[in-house]
Amino acid sequence: GGTGIGKCTQKLGPIPQQLLSDIEEEFNDKKTKSLAEKRKSTAEVMSLSGRKQLKLTEQNIGNKRKLADRAVARCIYSNGLAFHLADNVAFRKMCQALQEAPPGYTPPTRERLATQMLADERDCLGRQVDVFQKRLITEQFPCKCTLTTDGWK
Repeated sequence: GGTGIGKCTQKLGPIPQQLLSDIEEEFNDKKTKSLAEKRKSTAEVMSLSGRKQLKLTEQNIGNKRKLADRAVARCIYSNGLAFHLADNVAFRKMCQALQEAPPGYTPPTRERLATQMLADERDCLGRQVDVFQKRLITEQFPCKCTLTTDGWK
């Protein structure tokens, strides 16, 4: 590694609204230009061979991947979330579920997350803990043990 390079320990504070607006405006400008370029490319592709069409499709996939990566990064940055979220199993499962979601899917609202869905998740986890506790006590450890949990209530 280089000298003078170290791990950043400073927490990211809230990002100013003006900066977010500027980034969004730049993104929309590029998106508009990109759309015009795609239309032009589509007309050109009509006359290209199948091999060239495949190359253009690969570029399109690469562009979509970059846009998705940028959206994930902006979500993490703008909410001050820890970078290790990207390695979290639940985060990866969420991304997989989003890929398999029907077209037009919209995420739940803050209110729904904080009420109905939170209660459902708490009940589900409670059932899982009960099953685990019964199995632990009856099958694996006939002696006494303590099971501690930490969560919402």
